[in-house]
Order: sequence, then C-alpha cells, then structure tokens
Amino acid sequence: MSSFDDREKGFEKKFVRDEEIQFKVNAKRNKYLGEWVAEKLGKKDQNKETYVQEVIKSDFAEPGDVLLAISGSGNSENVLRAVRYANEVGCVTVGFTGYEGGQLKDLVKHCIVVPSDHMGRIEDVHVILQHMICYYFMEQN
Repeated sequence: MSSFDDREKGFEKKFVRDEEIQFKVNAKRNKYLGEWVAEKLGKKDQNKETYVQEVIKSDFAEPGDVLLAISGSGNSENVLRAVRYANEVGCVTVGFTGYEGGQLKDLVKHCIVVPSDHMGRIEDVHVILQHMICYYFMEQN
C-alpha cells in the first residue's frame, strides 16, 4: 500500500469521526433546546419528555430518506416507534426481521423475514444482508 493510500484512508477516517461528532453535538443541542423550551412552556413529566423527543426528531428524517429497521423478533417497541415516525414523515421504510416477522413486517414498506426461530441464525442473515448493502454502495464508485 502506498503512502497516498494511507493518507486517503486517514482522511476518510477523520471525515467519519468528524461527522459522528457533529451528529452527536447536534442531537445534544436539540435535546437541551427542547428541555429549555419545555421548561419555559411549563411542561412537566411525560408532556415534557414528548416535547423534547419531538424537537430532537425534527432535525433528522426527511421525506425520501430510507430507514432500515432491524429487529430479530419484529416486535421491538423502540424500533416500531422509529418506523411509525419514519412512515409519518414520508421515509422509505425497510425491515429485517425473523420468526414470523412480528409487527414490523406489516409496518414497513419493504421487509425481509428470516423464517427461523433461532435468533443467532436470524442475526447472521441480517449481518450478511447489511454487508451486501454496504458493498453495493461501495462498488458504485
């Protein structure tokens, strides 16, 4: 490998790191902003938490974005909640699940169900699918 290749990889790693940091900073900013405004509005307990979540979500998904939802059982409530929100804002929703598909299979627009009741095998197939997606985009250069 040449020193040019090493530099290129170094720049790519730095870019990824910088983007991750920026993402975290923006998410924290939105959380603190939401908490501050909720306090000013006199919101308490669940109303405050719901308001803060809405402020955080407002800076993320946009119509046409793709959400890949992964749940071995298809019934993970946090995953289902994210899919519902993504559907509301017009995202394309894709699901990877197992067993019989759970609630996820009917909630997403496109779903791959691994027909197994063995979580390890389900997760193995999910990892393979994720690798296939990554390589598809990597090979588009």
